[in-house]
Amino acid sequence: YQKELEYLTLLEEEELLELCEQAENTGDGGVKARLTEQLLPEVIRTARGFAGRGLPLGDLIQEGNIGLMLAMETLGLRAEGQTALDYLKQEIRSAVSAALEEQQTERQAGDLLAERLNHLSDGIKKLSDELERKVSLEELSVFMDMPVEEIEDLLKLAGEGTGDGGEDTEER
Repeated sequence: YQKELEYLTLLEEEELLELCEQAENTGDGGVKARLTEQLLPEVIRTARGFAGRGLPLGDLIQEGNIGLMLAMETLGLRAEGQTALDYLKQEIRSAVSAALEEQQTERQAGDLLAERLNHLSDGIKKLSDELERKVSLEELSVFMDMPVEEIEDLLKLAGEGTGDGGEDTEER
């Protein structure tokens, strides 16, 4: 990706600021495209700064590019006193950071689900061993102090189903 950008002749900051002003004032698609192109190296730098935190570099670059394109459309919404260039760079960072936060949230949700499934599996095994038979969802609900519906949902997620008509759980 970076090699593809080597053909770019990068503008000096003053020229870049002028381009930002043109993009904001005119809304011209060609100007916005040129400005976007000029900021692609910034996307790469930003993505590299966030690399190694759970998402591949290519995904981080993609998120930065999306953030840049969205920011181009909202240039007029930047804070007073903030330059358009600073706004665009901030939005690139925000998009990459948000992608990492979302990925972390999904990972935590997956970990929590796995923990709950393990807890349920342990409960099924323990109660089945004590009673020396398959246990009903109602018995398991009382034993684990967990609503039957939650147990059914967890079993469905685990691909276990709920036995015959939802009455018995299988020992694991």
